[in-house]
Amino acid sequence: MNLSHATPRRLLFLFAIILLPRLTRADVGVGAKPVEGAELLLDGSREMLDAKWTYWEGPGFASTLPIKWKVVDDPFSSGKCIQTDDPAAAGGKFGAADIVTKQQYRDFRLHVELLIMNPGGNSGVYLQNRHEIQVLDG
Repeated sequence: MNLSHATPRRLLFLFAIILLPRLTRADVGVGAKPVEGAELLLDGSREMLDAKWTYWEGPGFASTLPIKWKVVDDPFSSGKCIQTDDPAAAGGKFGAADIVTKQQYRDFRLHVELLIMNPGGNSGVYLQNRHEIQVLDG
């Protein structure tokens, strides 16, 4: 092994391991404040839900506007949150009452906070209508 090349690589690796997490830690995690210039898509209010979101009218769509999701007290803070309790999706009907942003996005960094209250609950986020981040209580 040539040490003249290994030492800079090791230093770069140590920099990445030690310093980079400290540089990004402030803008991640539950309750993180939006970074400067970020667009807030949902703040727990009915106004923002209606202004920025609509139903996804996919093959299983069965609901009608306005969005039937409920604004409820956040069980962990003094704020509000949105509960996905649309009667059209009762029994776990796939795609019956999913919501999407009205605006389309290309390149983005997304921070999402989800809470599954019911045992065996299922939620998730689709990115760009193709990749799903699934969140299960299990």
